[in-house]
Amino acid sequence: MILVPGGNGYLGRPFCEKLAQTGLAVLSLDLTQAETTQYQSLVGDIRDRETLDAVFDDYPITTVVNLASILVSASTADPLASFQVNVIGSFNLLSLCHKYTVPRFVFGSSYSALGNPSHDENPIDECIAPQPTDFYGQTKAFVEEMGTFFSQLGGSQFVSARMPMIVGPGKPTTTSAWRAEMFNLLSVGGSILIDYMPDEVIPLAHYEDVANHLVSLTLSENLDHSTYHLPYETWRVKDLGRTLKEMNPRLEISYGERQLHGSPTSLAWSRIRGELGLQQPSLHKRFQEEKKRSE
Repeated sequence: MILVPGGNGYLGRPFCEKLAQTGLAVLSLDLTQAETTQYQSLVGDIRDRETLDAVFDDYPITTVVNLASILVSASTADPLASFQVNVIGSFNLLSLCHKYTVPRFVFGSSYSALGNPSHDENPIDECIAPQPTDFYGQTKAFVEEMGTFFSQLGGSQFVSARMPMIVGPGKPTTTSAWRAEMFNLLSVGGSILIDYMPDEVIPLAHYEDVANHLVSLTLSENLDHSTYHLPYETWRVKDLGRTLKEMNPRLEISYGERQLHGSPTSLAWSRIRGELGLQQPSLHKRFQEEKKRSE
């Protein structure tokens, strides 16, 4: 059985659905109940060690994929909650995997774990040492180190899946509403504020593609490394706005003053492509699919 903390979140839901479609037993653990019959769902908090211990005791868990996380803006606003969820919660899961000899632990990390390392024009690969520059990135980098420690103790294989900026339809967040509104408003039109500067370059991937990549990583029998950059697509913000406007002239696109900070703009993901054969996702294709579906 695959335990997915954060399984009822923005990425967690499509990930659990895709896992369940393979015929595997999936158990979502989140603060809210998943409304599905495809897999089991429990309400629980990874900060609660007693609750987690009961879950590991009651279910035959063979893999943990931890997608529970306090994200960038929320981590800045409430670093204590971020530390408790991202670090203490991950520690609870890792230590229980060690206790119950769970074979594999996949950690939903982020490009933010890398920070802004100094480099030449070459994309950043997994061999570059993390240099996180914000609190969120610090928590991700720390859990990667902690996971390596537990892996060396024996019992569980720790795998870090560093993910790009994730976009897709759904409920807009208060801090980055554009990530969902690009899809929600694609057919009907409306106003979208992409809060980055027009010339900023950002790494993006649709949550369906990220979920697919995570499934491939989770189910691979043999992995040669402990850290993988998941595939993404680079977009200049003004090109993203122009693409949306071309697809629906009724969209009004505006931009902010934000710069990409705390994450590289160019990363190499040849490691996962070479081992698992994964290909670059196409955000334009996802836009087309969404528009066709909602027309």
